[in-house]
Amino acid sequence: MKKILGLDIGTNSIGWAFIESNAYENPEILNGKIIQLGSRIIPMDADAMNKFETGIPESKAAGRTQVRGARRLNQRYKLRRTRLIEALKILEWIPKEFPINFKNLDKHNINQFLPFSNSLKKEAADFFGVSGKKTTTGEEYEISEDWIIYFLKTKALHTQVSLTELARILYHYNQRRGFKSSRKDNKIEIETTETKYPLYEKWVEIVIITSIKENGKGEGKDRGYTFYELTCATSDLEFTAIKKRQKPLDWLNKNIEVEITKKTTKDLKSTYTISEVDPNAWESRKLALEKDIAKENLTISEYYLKNIKADRNYPIKQRIVDRKFYQEELKQIWETQASTFEKEFTDKNKIAEISDSFYTHNKEKNKELKSKDLFHIFLTILFITKED
Repeated sequence: MKKILGLDIGTNSIGWAFIESNAYENPEILNGKIIQLGSRIIPMDADAMNKFETGIPESKAAGRTQVRGARRLNQRYKLRRTRLIEALKILEWIPKEFPINFKNLDKHNINQFLPFSNSLKKEAADFFGVSGKKTTTGEEYEISEDWIIYFLKTKALHTQVSLTELARILYHYNQRRGFKSSRKDNKIEIETTETKYPLYEKWVEIVIITSIKENGKGEGKDRGYTFYELTCATSDLEFTAIKKRQKPLDWLNKNIEVEITKKTTKDLKSTYTISEVDPNAWESRKLALEKDIAKENLTISEYYLKNIKADRNYPIKQRIVDRKFYQEELKQIWETQASTFEKEFTDKNKIAEISDSFYTHNKEKNKELKSKDLFHIFLTILFITKED
């Protein structure tokens, strides 16, 4: 009788059996036995499998490090939120019953305790052009709270708002406060090759498409594609680019985030092509967004509000900018409100009470916080606080 090893190899598992059989000697009268069998399951998700297949090494501690990092971020967020709420309660800008954690209250959120006023909702509705409009079911058109908060922050940059509205603005800064790298060197070089001609440069930028012209159908490997000649404009450049696409382009007069490839020949003639941005190239997208904000000469909330008004589906959560944009905007808001709330902003007794609440035992930190003004206390809470 012959011994046979059978294998069943799958993407996430391996099954095996070691048998003894006479199938090759006497197929009419089968006889045999299973000597041993078993299986091995590979407990890997799709991302881990992809890394394994491409040969990217990952230590056993890498997963734990990632989870620990997420846990620390969550802990820091909760610490900031707790301290912010404590400070706002001491200042009496929010009610005493304002909860530390809404998850402990069923079906409650910030609007139960700090609702937007009807007058603010009316102003926002007028701004977005939906005042008095009805939905398809005949109900009054209600504006998204996300739209209202960006409208409120933009308003606070130029005119007075109430202390309750200012508290709502500060609370929102704890939720969206921008990106800050933990790396010492956060410079990102534009990808370029300068060893030989033609030279290639690649970068991500937000461009406005001023004209679109169909430029023929694709053949061979490009069969099914249509080539378009686009006139693109940026803050410091206007160029014509070729874009191939299977579906019609609806980019005319729109701001589009694209990856630009510039090809320069030996006689210094340049041609451009553009393509959709890789979703994983977040650093390049971040730089492109920051450049566009600077070009528009707007604060981060003004920029988002402008884009929300132009496109109701504008995805703010997918946009990443540096933390300094939020810090600079908060400073502008604070300076605008300071003329009305000078007494509230300079109350030394309240500042001392906040310091004592935060640092009961750490006298050095307590003294340091008491020496600051109220703006820098909020700046510390929202943008600097880690674990003390």
